[in-house]
Amino acid sequence: DRPRRPPRRRPHPQRRQLPPQPWHRDPAQHQNPRHDKL
Repeated sequence: DRPRRPPRRRPHPQRRQLPPQPWHRDPAQHQNPRHDKL
């Protein structure tokens, strides 16, 4: 049998399709993005 290789990880296409988030655009205004999401 062939030696087992780990499966290749593909980048999640859904993450790339998401529009840029406002807290990523203005880090100064949104210093706590986790609190912003809530």
